[in-house]
Parts: sequence; structure tokens; C-alpha cells
Amino acid sequence: MNMKKLSGVFFALLLLNVLVISQEVKVSVDFSIENFYSEKINGESNVFDSHKLTAFSQELFRYLRIVGKKNSIDFVENSKAEDIYTRFIIYFKYDDSDNSMKVECFQDKEVIFEANGKIDSDSDIERIIKNLSTRLLERISIIRLRFKDFDGMLRLTFEEAIDEYPSFSADGSLLAFISDRDTGNRDIYILDLNRMYVKRNSLAGSSEYFPRISSDNSKLVFQSTRGGKWGIWIQDMSELSDPESLKNIPVSGNSYTPNCGEDGVYFVQEEKGNTDIFFYEFLTEKVYKILESNEEEFSPYPSHMGIVFVRVKNDGDSGIYLLTSTGETKLLEDSPFNEFDPLVTEDDQWLIFSSNRDGVYRLWLKNLKSGVVYKLTTQEDGDAFYPTIKDDIVIFSMYSKGEPDLWALSINKYREIERRKNNLVDKIEKMFKLIKN
Repeated sequence: MNMKKLSGVFFALLLLNVLVISQEVKVSVDFSIENFYSEKINGESNVFDSHKLTAFSQELFRYLRIVGKKNSIDFVENSKAEDIYTRFIIYFKYDDSDNSMKVECFQDKEVIFEANGKIDSDSDIERIIKNLSTRLLERISIIRLRFKDFDGMLRLTFEEAIDEYPSFSADGSLLAFISDRDTGNRDIYILDLNRMYVKRNSLAGSSEYFPRISSDNSKLVFQSTRGGKWGIWIQDMSELSDPESLKNIPVSGNSYTPNCGEDGVYFVQEEKGNTDIFFYEFLTEKVYKILESNEEEFSPYPSHMGIVFVRVKNDGDSGIYLLTSTGETKLLEDSPFNEFDPLVTEDDQWLIFSSNRDGVYRLWLKNLKSGVVYKLTTQEDGDAFYPTIKDDIVIFSMYSKGEPDLWALSINKYREIERRKNNLVDKIEKMFKLIKN
């Protein structure tokens, strides 16, 4: 398909109706072409040849079929299904007077994709098709995530870019993550799951990591290279576009891996060759040391039980520990391999972490009552890190072929396994009591 041969100015309307049946996602693609007369060129009016647009639409649909099949999305043409899950409207406009094309994609009157420029080769068309397909796939995944309409692992990001360090807000309405998709720099993106809106917080001259949202959704906390060293920075969510609103936690050493509690930020700071755990209080803006040891600590995670954290021992082995409210340190998980990125579910029943105990860094799930450990991710290649959880949905980064993407999974089935096991144990105990009596 050579877009240079297109004549006239055309508009096309493409409707993609998304119908979700149980755990299977079917996407219906309906093509509707409207021809318009262009302005007179050399004294003659030109009409767009609809066969050219049909070829373009077929190429788009072919690509959607390929990438959809890889991600459990079945794209079908001209579905007559009555139940419409969501609708995408895509407008095309081609102008042969300057060989340019404009593409806009809408969902519920919101523009989710725009492309505008000259078409000099078939590779320009391929780029538009690829970028448009990527945006549609991501939007469909966000919908499925929002309504928990998936089984197994759900891929959330499809850009050829770095997407990592996800973090839910306390109420689950927002998801912060890091990406270099737009600028080539690691910027913070905030996804509003209710409005399905993504906002980018770009800070020039630095790279950001570990974005966290305060419990009241009023503050954004993150690790950054701003100021010439690793530090923890805070910014009001209402002033993300204003770099002057930034302030850093005033500590002398490099600081890492922040996590928000109800009243402040837990993080680690380098001191005397080790890293110790500190707490910064939002109200007083004071910093308190809450754990000091002769070993390195990372990734403090507040829970009802206390502060869960990673300890790297002097032999290089890392395990997961708990700092209780009384100051006691307890071991939660430590295999002969490494454990990282711990978090605890809101009911304090489950520990989720990353470990390389079978040769690849995967996510693992430990029932803190029974001690049983389940393998959460079963990827053939690529490591899984940085889990975050809300309402039993875990989002994490998976590094496949060197490029991290965000993925999601549910732990509901493991709760059901433990429930059935407990019910069976109760029945056996009751049976033995009857026999004994």
C-alpha cells in the first residue's frame, strides 16, 4: 500500500466495539467509510478511492489480530453483539495536497491517540498502525484490570519502552509507575483507573524511581537523582506541573526505596557503610531512625503487623524480616536464595515477594498462617519484581527480553485453596472428635 498514490481528502470512521464474555475478551472491529469531495486542485474536485482506505483498515485489522492473539484478545470483524462493553472511534484524514495524514482515536469523547504528519513511505503507515494498536491494547487492558475481567496474567503495557515500579494508591483508584515512553527519560506516570486517564509528571534533569502516593492521595513520593545524589522527594499531587513545589527529605546520605504509611514515608539511608530504616513524618517534617543494624536493609513496607523489610546479610544472602511495634525483629522468609520486594496483604494473611529460588526471579505468595508458599508467576524467561497489591490484584514489572512491562494477576484462587484446606482440616478434626467420643 503506497499512500503517495492516494487522491483526494478523506475522512474514515472506525468503530471498535469491545465485548467481554466471562474471561474471554472479544473485540469487534466495524469499518465505516465516508467519502468527501476535497477542495478543488488544479480546477478539479478529487474523490478519495475507498479501496485505499479499505487496504489501510485491513492492514490495521491484521496487525490487531496478531498482537491480540498473543494477549488473549480475539479481534473479529462486524460483530452483531448487542452488549457493547466500550467503543473506540477512530477518525482518519488524508490530504494529498501535502501528502499528510491525521489520525485521532476517541473513547467516550476522550482522545486516547493522535498522530499527524506527512506520509513519505510505507514505514510511516506501519508506525501509525503499530502505535495505534499499542494504545488500543493498553486501553483494553486497563478496562479489564478495572473490572477484574481477566484470568491468569494480564499484560498492561505494550509500548517498546521501560514500564516499571508500579504502585497502587491506598484506595486503589490510582496507579503510579515509571516509564520512558514519551521522552526517553524515566518519568512518573499516574493512571486514574476510574477515569482511565494517564498523567505524566516529567522532571527535567533527573530520573525517578519508586513512585508512591500518600494514603490520602494528596502527595507523590519518589526516589530521584535530583540534587546530585539519591534522595526521596515529595510533591503535591495538585501541583505536579510545577517543579517549584518539589521538596526533598532532609537527610545527609543517599536514600532509597520509599514506601508511604498513613502519616509519612518509610525509607532507607546510607550510614557508615550500611543502610538503616528511617521514617519521615508529613506533619512535623521530622526524620526518625527506626532501625539500626550492622547489615543492609531495603524496601521497608508498613503493615498492621509492623514494618516488613529486606535484610542483606554480610554473606550477600537476602531475606525478609518484620520489625514489630515493640522493636523486635522477626524472620518472615529466608531461603538459600535471595528474596526482595516484600509486601503484605491488608488482612496480614499473605506475604508477596520476588525470589530466584528456581533460577528465575518470580513472584511468590506465602500464607503467613500455614507457611505454605505458592509460585505466582510462571514465565519462561524474564524476571519479575516490584509487586503492588490492592483488593487481591497484584501488579508487577516483568523483564522479558530486557524490556520491562507491567503485568497483573489475582491471588483469589490461592485464598480459595487455603479456605478449602482449612475446611477439610476442620472436618477431619470433627470426625476424630466424634470417633473419640
